[in-house]
Amino acid sequence: MVNKSIALSLALVGLAGCALLPPSQPIARTGITSVTQKAHVYKIAGLPDAFKYLIDCSDPNAVAAKLPKETTILSADNENGILIVLSSDPDFVEKTEKIDGVNGAALDQRFQTIPPMVARPLVKTKRIQSATDELFPAQWGMRQIQAEKAWEYSKGKGVRVAVIDTGVDFNNPDLAPNLDLKSGGNVIDYGPDQAAGLMDLMGHGSHVAGIIAAAKNGFGVVGVAPKAVIVPIKAATWDGGGTVGDAIAGIRLALRAKVDIINLSLGFTYDQSDPAERKLANALKKVIHRAASLGVLVVCASGNEATDLGQTPMLPVSVGDTLGVSATGPVNQQDFDAFALYSNYGKGVDLAAPGGNVAFDASGTPTLADISDLVLSTWSSSAIEQTFFGIPLSPAPHMYMIGTSMAAPHVAGTAALVLARFPYLSLPQLRHQLLETADDLGPSGKDAFFGNGRVNAYQAVRSLK
Repeated sequence: MVNKSIALSLALVGLAGCALLPPSQPIARTGITSVTQKAHVYKIAGLPDAFKYLIDCSDPNAVAAKLPKETTILSADNENGILIVLSSDPDFVEKTEKIDGVNGAALDQRFQTIPPMVARPLVKTKRIQSATDELFPAQWGMRQIQAEKAWEYSKGKGVRVAVIDTGVDFNNPDLAPNLDLKSGGNVIDYGPDQAAGLMDLMGHGSHVAGIIAAAKNGFGVVGVAPKAVIVPIKAATWDGGGTVGDAIAGIRLALRAKVDIINLSLGFTYDQSDPAERKLANALKKVIHRAASLGVLVVCASGNEATDLGQTPMLPVSVGDTLGVSATGPVNQQDFDAFALYSNYGKGVDLAAPGGNVAFDASGTPTLADISDLVLSTWSSSAIEQTFFGIPLSPAPHMYMIGTSMAAPHVAGTAALVLARFPYLSLPQLRHQLLETADDLGPSGKDAFFGNGRVNAYQAVRSLK
């Protein structure tokens, strides 16, 4: 949907040949097109089929006035110099890059919430009773990072964490107490997620949010920072997909919401030799750099492709100004700090955190030794039943999942604990505290797999380094 203040400012400069999309105008995504396997076609009533483009420019207002005809302005980011538009012109990029002040234009491309290796719903026979939150004993990741001991010093009260993902199940009693729905928002402008608002139709965002800040309320699971505030921002859909433009819009919304931390458990590998993908990476880099300049910590999952990020970069973890997280976990409930063999590694990995683990058979197929090797967290009871990368997903209040998507929020939650205890820390100081208090694993010192080590919430809040 178009922000009315943006629409007004653009209208004042005069948009020759450009159409502003009215807030009530529906957009329908019709799916992957034959033009590219990485883009969506948009259908707008009364207009030809259109595609979404990102424009990197020095002055969005000036450039908007010179864009080709039948261009629909979706958003103008004057701080970062980024325009997001729809156009049906097949020569849009070529024409736009001839405009003075345009650094580059590119077709917007899909990202994916980091696909899990395995997911399993929690069934009643697997519930573990305890004197506190009934499922907490099954959360081995909390034991590894010493979350309970950390709570003696901090529970993250008041720290604001944006989860840019598939939304949240705001009816889940483990999540509801710590959600700031008014500050959150939905940047998806197509499909069932547009009408669903912030409700999570997949479950991934709810799982991430629960790891960060599920309430300590005697029910279900507990998050790393059980009194932190989650600002949910939907930038990915029921099938786990979104676009770079959606991610940028989500980050901008998070900054307007005055968050302290952003968690991004999403991304895609990109080809540095592809000019279009380089332009998208540069646009995303500008927005993340803006977040860092405002003192906001951006935590990113490293990805689940078992890939060296130095050879095959991934957005957004590889763009800089982020805290990249790889995954650790047990196999058959042994060696809880083992490096997860699916996890990406290398350049951009700063820390490791619990993400779960699997074994691989002789053919390279992942096999689950024990469901308890996965990470247990909240899920969505409104999730659409589907098969996601071969994994069946269904509605449920809680779910076992595995991946660096689960590792990153352990770090984001720990950062919330630190900021609540030491609210005066600058972003460099916060990063230093997280890195210097991690448990060194693997080769001594920083390495490609664990970074500075597996995050330790207790050591991070106990005293400043």
